[in-house]
Amino acid sequence: MLNFIGEMRKLFLLFTVGILAGCDKEQEVKSDCPDVYYAITSPDLLNNKLKTGTYWVYLDSVSMATDSTAISSYSEGKAGTCEEFHAYGYNMVTYPALLGSNMAIYQGGIEKNTGGLPNTGIKIYTDFNYPDSSSTFTCSRLDSCFIYDRYYKRVEKVIVASDPSNIGKTKSIYYFNSDYGLLRQDKFNASSVLTSKRLLKRKNIVR
Repeated sequence: MLNFIGEMRKLFLLFTVGILAGCDKEQEVKSDCPDVYYAITSPDLLNNKLKTGTYWVYLDSVSMATDSTAISSYSEGKAGTCEEFHAYGYNMVTYPALLGSNMAIYQGGIEKNTGGLPNTGIKIYTDFNYPDSSSTFTCSRLDSCFIYDRYYKRVEKVIVASDPSNIGKTKSIYYFNSDYGLLRQDKFNASSVLTSKRLLKRKNIVR
């Protein structure tokens, strides 16, 4: 019996030492985090630091319905745990449906409906001078694009194959520029039929 108790004490000591060693290793890994801060330096992205008082009025050319979106609040700070990112974001409300959404600007571009960290939302715009595409979205540059009743310059067209903001995560196409924000959004159903074409009709931009 004494031998059994002695063996159990040895095992307990080995287990305790193992846990402490594991903790030390975990602390070592955490200390290896790079001391990096990714600032937003692109004038193109900084141009979209919009504030309250900004609003957009859209016409859906499919349903002929009109709605408006306004910035309800904005903030600026840091985001990230190991690596820190300069972050600028604004919350929006769309009327009359009272739908909430947000935009966030990081070094890599502008994302819609983020979780507060880079690469957690729908990337709908990247630095115009540095094209960026992936398996989840395809981006192309348009020198000019006619929307509703006028031409807009330096427009980025982003195709999101599976947009979480759509029912059924169907395809969306976003047209965006840094001067005025979202210019147009096309939505498709599961059969790839266009169900909505939301065009910017009027806006008021505050920086």
